[in-house]
Amino acid sequence: MTMPQVLGGRYELREMVGQGGMAQVYKAFDNRLQRVVAVKILRPALTQDSIFYSRFKREAEAAASLNHPNIVAVYDTGEEIASGIDGVVKYPYIVMEFVQGDDLKTIIAKQGHINAQYSAKIMEGVLSALEYSHKHGVIHRDIKPGNIFISSARQVKVMDFGIARAMADSSATMTQADTVVGTAQYLSPEQAKGLKVDARSDLYSAGCLLFELLTGQPPFSGENAVSIAYQHVSENHKKPSEILADLNPLWDKIVSRAMAKDPNMRYQTAFSFKTDVQAAADGKNLPSLDETTVLNSVSNPMSLPNDMYDGNGFETKIMPAVKDDVNSEQKPKKSKKAPLIIVIAVLLVTGITGAVIWASCGINVTVPRLSANVTPLEAKRQIEAAKLVYEQLPDINSTLPKDTFTHSDPVGGTQVNQGSTVKVYFSAGPENITVPDLKNSSQDIAQKTLSDLGLSVGSIKTEDSPDVVKDNITRTDPKAGSSIQKGQTIVLYISTGNVTLPDLTGKTRDQADEEVKKLHLTANFQDDKTDNKTPGTVTRTSPTAGSVQQNATIIIYIAVPETVVIPDLKGKTKAEAIRAIQQLGLIPQIEYKSSGLAKDIVISTSPSSGQKVNPNSSVTIYVSSGE
Repeated sequence: MTMPQVLGGRYELREMVGQGGMAQVYKAFDNRLQRVVAVKILRPALTQDSIFYSRFKREAEAAASLNHPNIVAVYDTGEEIASGIDGVVKYPYIVMEFVQGDDLKTIIAKQGHINAQYSAKIMEGVLSALEYSHKHGVIHRDIKPGNIFISSARQVKVMDFGIARAMADSSATMTQADTVVGTAQYLSPEQAKGLKVDARSDLYSAGCLLFELLTGQPPFSGENAVSIAYQHVSENHKKPSEILADLNPLWDKIVSRAMAKDPNMRYQTAFSFKTDVQAAADGKNLPSLDETTVLNSVSNPMSLPNDMYDGNGFETKIMPAVKDDVNSEQKPKKSKKAPLIIVIAVLLVTGITGAVIWASCGINVTVPRLSANVTPLEAKRQIEAAKLVYEQLPDINSTLPKDTFTHSDPVGGTQVNQGSTVKVYFSAGPENITVPDLKNSSQDIAQKTLSDLGLSVGSIKTEDSPDVVKDNITRTDPKAGSSIQKGQTIVLYISTGNVTLPDLTGKTRDQADEEVKKLHLTANFQDDKTDNKTPGTVTRTSPTAGSVQQNATIIIYIAVPETVVIPDLKGKTKAEAIRAIQQLGLIPQIEYKSSGLAKDIVISTSPSSGQKVNPNSSVTIYVSSGE
């Protein structure tokens, strides 16, 4: 089914400006308010999935409640219902502010690292947006350069609040319920471990963003999402100043606190994070270094309690408990001189009790951190050397080569009782998949087909095609029929709805006609009077060579001379002379004369040889009568 071109009776879709695994974004025009907007539309294939459908609707409502200058504004939400041969199809959509500019991912790719002063300005905008959203109970969950836009006026705009848009991205991680919780390179440790998240998870991701702004590279990288997520949980990032030697060490402290593994050791609000960023930009001491902040885990993963903020946006700190002195004066006073025997008895009881408690608690040991290239034999040796029980299991979801270590449970670095079992997972090896033939399929069907096979879409590119309708698949890379490993990404090529017309100049009429027919185009031949081109060849076309619409009519101009030179036909036979005159586009007329020449031999012509005449002119050929 073709997607409606006007939504809600007012939003006229124009070109597509972005797409992900869950939705497509179009530049559109609001005919009612006469302004350019961006419209995000849930992919039609996903509207039948109740989880995706309800999530998109819920997130649209949540995003619409946010109104802040550093957040891409949401103007409207709705649902277009269209009927077709496939039945009724729903198109839920979100109408947003259209931001003219580039995302940070593109900017960093072009420039590399960004200077500390401009990085601070960008972070102030991002953290202001997070401060506002957190106060309103909305956690972003996917802070990354691709979701931060810098407008042409250099204003920071955070987009995609709460929208799980990385379903087809190989670096996206999910819970067992298939809920997108972030992008691997910017994933907080609690997200990586499938634990509940709160606002501090966004601040960890913001710390990763700051690291990349300052250095031009993410804090962790690896071959796949699992290895990157593992690093977020178990490994320490480099200091930014180790990458850029001239960087003020204050930035190391900010990044270190923002990216603390323990959420209680991080910034507790975006406000305190932003305050430190502003101080570092001014070369001042960090205000947060004087804070001692402890925050209990937040039970509600979608919002923070209102009392986390005071009127100025600071954290609410937990104060020491007040000692309970009630009725203290009524307690009987005991003698300061206790019998020695009572003291000894108390010490003995205390010692025995402590020994029993120690014995019952067991001895804590640390789960070894296994390297990515560890072998099963070496992993077993390290686990057993730590007085733990080794259990090896296959990771059937891994796309890594067979017997490659993927993760352990508990993860390395965790404190456990001596004798506990550690499950160590090694890749079962990627499954080989045959790339299906998706030519002429819609993008939605192609994405679903690949997803069902355990493959994902790496990127979508466009190309001209003579026989595939606009926006349908023309081919894939790797090509159809190729054998690839499960989990590999596929590049989809979609039709522009145009055809690439070659340069036909200089070709004969028949050659040009054959070329055009191969492209499913229609040829309309017209004369082009000229003495500068070879008669019967193409002089030009309209439209010219390049991209033209499918099934278009091409006007092909064929060279026709403006004047024709009469050839010397004396001595030729009558038949030869007639044929020569006709080939020049002239009209032969025969007259017989007495002559000493044999019958039907040309005596002369009128006009005579060498003279120029207009095309379609009559030429008299005088032929011997043989008398």
